[in-house]
Amino acid sequence: MSNEPNEFRERLLDAQPIASELRADLRKELDALVNQTLTPRKRVETWLWLIAAVVFAAWCVYGLVRHGHDVSTRIILPTFIAVAIAHVIWLARALQRGTFAWRSNFKLMELWTLASGVVLTVALFRGMRNPADPASTFGLMFTFIFYVACAGQSLFNKIKEAAWSQREQMLRLESRLADLIDRLPPKA
Repeated sequence: MSNEPNEFRERLLDAQPIASELRADLRKELDALVNQTLTPRKRVETWLWLIAAVVFAAWCVYGLVRHGHDVSTRIILPTFIAVAIAHVIWLARALQRGTFAWRSNFKLMELWTLASGVVLTVALFRGMRNPADPASTFGLMFTFIFYVACAGQSLFNKIKEAAWSQREQMLRLESRLADLIDRLPPKA
Protein backbone atom coordinates (compact mmCIF):
# COMPACT_ATOMS: atom_id res chain seq x y z
CA MET A 1 0.00 0.00 0.00
CA SER A 2 2.93 2.31 0.49
CA ASN A 3 3.58 2.44 -3.27
CA GLU A 4 0.06 3.59 -4.12
CA PRO A 5 0.06 6.87 -6.00
CA ASN A 6 -0.78 9.88 -3.87
CA GLU A 7 -3.20 11.16 -6.51
CA PHE A 8 -5.53 8.20 -5.86
CA ARG A 9 -5.54 8.91 -2.15
CA GLU A 10 -6.26 12.57 -2.76
CA ARG A 11 -9.10 11.78 -5.16
CA LEU A 12 -10.53 9.36 -2.61
CA LEU A 13 -10.38 11.93 0.17
CA ASP A 14 -11.87 14.64 -2.03
CA ALA A 15 -14.72 12.42 -3.20
CA GLN A 16 -16.90 13.42 -0.28
CA PRO A 17 -15.97 16.06 2.23
CA ILE A 18 -16.54 14.86 5.78
CA ALA A 19 -18.25 17.33 8.03
CA SER A 20 -19.03 16.88 11.69
CA GLU A 21 -22.72 16.63 10.77
CA LEU A 22 -21.99 13.66 8.50
CA ARG A 23 -19.99 11.97 11.22
CA ALA A 24 -22.84 12.50 13.68
CA ASP A 25 -25.27 11.07 11.13
CA LEU A 26 -23.05 8.01 10.67
CA ARG A 27 -22.92 7.41 14.41
CA LYS A 28 -26.66 8.00 14.78
CA GLU A 29 -27.40 5.51 11.98
CA LEU A 30 -25.05 2.98 13.55
CA ASP A 31 -26.75 3.34 16.94
CA ALA A 32 -30.19 2.97 15.36
CA LEU A 33 -28.98 -0.15 13.57
CA VAL A 34 -27.62 -1.80 16.71
CA ASN A 35 -30.21 -0.67 19.28
CA GLN A 36 -33.98 -0.29 19.35
CA THR A 37 -35.24 2.64 21.37
CA LEU A 38 -38.60 2.06 23.00
CA THR A 39 -41.11 4.57 21.70
CA PRO A 40 -44.33 4.96 23.70
CA ARG A 41 -46.04 2.45 21.41
CA LYS A 42 -43.14 -0.04 21.70
CA ARG A 43 -43.16 0.45 25.46
CA VAL A 44 -46.84 -0.56 25.62
CA GLU A 45 -46.11 -3.60 23.43
CA THR A 46 -43.20 -4.53 25.69
CA TRP A 47 -45.44 -4.28 28.77
CA LEU A 48 -48.00 -6.55 27.09
CA TRP A 49 -45.29 -9.09 26.22
CA LEU A 50 -44.01 -8.90 29.80
CA ILE A 51 -47.47 -9.58 31.21
CA ALA A 52 -47.97 -12.44 28.74
CA ALA A 53 -44.61 -13.98 29.70
CA VAL A 54 -45.45 -13.78 33.43
CA VAL A 55 -48.87 -15.36 32.82
CA PHE A 56 -47.27 -18.08 30.69
CA ALA A 57 -44.68 -18.85 33.38
CA ALA A 58 -47.42 -18.98 36.05
CA TRP A 59 -49.52 -21.26 33.85
CA CYS A 60 -46.54 -23.59 33.41
CA VAL A 61 -45.91 -23.65 37.17
CA TYR A 62 -49.58 -24.49 37.73
CA GLY A 63 -49.35 -27.28 35.14
CA LEU A 64 -46.21 -28.62 36.77
CA VAL A 65 -47.84 -28.70 40.21
CA ARG A 66 -51.08 -30.17 38.90
CA HIS A 67 -49.70 -32.69 36.39
CA GLY A 68 -46.12 -33.13 37.59
CA HIS A 69 -46.41 -36.91 37.93
CA ASP A 70 -45.83 -37.41 34.18
CA VAL A 71 -42.16 -37.61 33.13
CA SER A 72 -42.66 -35.61 29.95
CA THR A 73 -44.39 -32.87 31.94
CA ARG A 74 -41.44 -32.73 34.34
CA ILE A 75 -39.15 -32.13 31.35
CA ILE A 76 -41.21 -29.80 29.16
CA LEU A 77 -42.70 -27.42 31.73
CA PRO A 78 -39.45 -26.58 33.57
CA THR A 79 -37.91 -25.85 30.17
CA PHE A 80 -40.75 -23.47 29.34
CA ILE A 81 -40.57 -21.92 32.82
CA ALA A 82 -36.84 -21.24 32.42
CA VAL A 83 -37.30 -19.67 28.98
CA ALA A 84 -40.27 -17.60 30.21
CA ILE A 85 -38.24 -16.33 33.17
CA ALA A 86 -35.39 -15.39 30.83
CA HIS A 87 -37.95 -13.61 28.65
CA VAL A 88 -39.39 -11.73 31.65
CA ILE A 89 -35.92 -10.63 32.77
CA TRP A 90 -35.00 -9.50 29.25
CA LEU A 91 -38.24 -7.54 28.85
CA ALA A 92 -37.92 -5.93 32.30
CA ARG A 93 -34.36 -4.83 31.52
CA ALA A 94 -35.47 -3.41 28.18
CA LEU A 95 -38.23 -1.44 29.89
CA GLN A 96 -35.86 -0.20 32.57
CA ARG A 97 -33.25 0.96 30.05
CA GLY A 98 -35.71 2.24 27.48
CA THR A 99 -33.74 0.48 24.76
CA PHE A 100 -32.47 -2.95 23.82
CA ALA A 101 -29.87 -4.43 21.52
CA TRP A 102 -31.31 -6.28 18.55
CA ARG A 103 -28.78 -9.08 18.90
CA SER A 104 -30.02 -9.89 22.41
CA ASN A 105 -33.54 -10.18 20.99
CA PHE A 106 -32.24 -12.71 18.48
CA LYS A 107 -30.63 -14.74 21.27
CA LEU A 108 -33.97 -14.81 23.06
CA MET A 109 -35.60 -16.33 19.98
CA GLU A 110 -32.89 -18.99 19.93
CA LEU A 111 -33.91 -19.92 23.49
CA TRP A 112 -37.47 -20.51 22.26
CA THR A 113 -36.09 -22.67 19.44
CA LEU A 114 -34.16 -24.68 22.03
CA ALA A 115 -37.31 -25.12 24.12
CA SER A 116 -39.29 -26.25 21.08
CA GLY A 117 -36.51 -28.73 20.31
CA VAL A 118 -36.86 -30.17 23.81
CA VAL A 119 -40.63 -30.49 23.33
CA LEU A 120 -40.10 -32.19 19.96
CA THR A 121 -37.61 -34.64 21.47
CA VAL A 122 -39.97 -35.52 24.31
CA ALA A 123 -42.81 -36.04 21.80
CA LEU A 124 -40.59 -38.34 19.76
CA PHE A 125 -39.71 -40.44 22.79
CA ARG A 126 -43.34 -40.52 23.86
CA GLY A 127 -44.27 -41.86 20.42
CA MET A 128 -41.57 -44.53 20.67
CA ARG A 129 -43.25 -45.97 23.77
CA ASN A 130 -46.06 -47.41 21.70
CA PRO A 131 -45.10 -47.25 18.00
CA ALA A 132 -48.02 -49.43 16.85
CA ASP A 133 -50.56 -46.89 18.10
CA PRO A 134 -50.84 -43.90 15.73
CA ALA A 135 -52.35 -41.81 18.53
CA SER A 136 -49.04 -41.99 20.42
CA THR A 137 -47.40 -39.75 17.81
CA PHE A 138 -50.35 -37.41 17.27
CA GLY A 139 -48.79 -34.69 19.43
CA LEU A 140 -45.65 -34.94 17.35
CA MET A 141 -47.31 -33.12 14.46
CA PHE A 142 -48.08 -30.04 16.56
CA THR A 143 -44.67 -29.99 18.23
CA PHE A 144 -43.01 -30.32 14.84
CA ILE A 145 -44.97 -27.33 13.53
CA PHE A 146 -43.98 -25.37 16.65
CA TYR A 147 -40.33 -26.31 16.15
CA VAL A 148 -40.36 -25.39 12.44
CA ALA A 149 -41.92 -22.02 13.24
CA CYS A 150 -39.30 -21.27 15.91
CA ALA A 151 -36.43 -22.54 13.74
CA GLY A 152 -37.70 -20.50 10.79
CA GLN A 153 -37.79 -17.35 12.90
CA SER A 154 -34.30 -18.08 14.21
CA LEU A 155 -33.03 -18.54 10.66
CA PHE A 156 -34.69 -15.30 9.59
CA ASN A 157 -33.02 -13.57 12.56
CA LYS A 158 -29.63 -15.02 11.60
CA ILE A 159 -30.00 -13.69 8.06
CA LYS A 160 -31.10 -10.29 9.36
CA GLU A 161 -28.21 -10.26 11.84
CA ALA A 162 -25.70 -11.02 9.08
CA ALA A 163 -27.05 -8.17 6.92
CA TRP A 164 -27.01 -5.79 9.88
CA SER A 165 -23.52 -6.87 10.82
CA GLN A 166 -22.33 -6.09 7.32
CA ARG A 167 -24.03 -2.68 7.37
CA GLU A 168 -22.69 -2.02 10.87
CA GLN A 169 -19.13 -2.74 9.75
CA MET A 170 -19.54 -0.43 6.75
CA LEU A 171 -20.80 2.36 9.01
CA ARG A 172 -17.91 1.79 11.41
CA LEU A 173 -15.45 1.99 8.53
CA GLU A 174 -17.06 5.18 7.21
CA SER A 175 -16.94 6.70 10.68
CA ARG A 176 -13.31 5.66 11.13
CA LEU A 177 -12.42 7.15 7.75
CA ALA A 178 -14.09 10.38 8.82
CA ASP A 179 -11.96 10.42 11.98
CA LEU A 180 -8.78 9.74 10.00
CA ILE A 181 -9.55 12.49 7.50
CA ASP A 182 -9.84 14.97 10.36
CA ARG A 183 -6.33 14.01 11.50
CA LEU A 184 -4.77 14.71 8.10
CA PRO A 185 -2.87 17.95 7.83
CA PRO A 186 -4.63 20.63 5.79
CA LYS A 187 -3.74 20.89 2.10
CA ALA A 188 -1.15 23.41 1.20
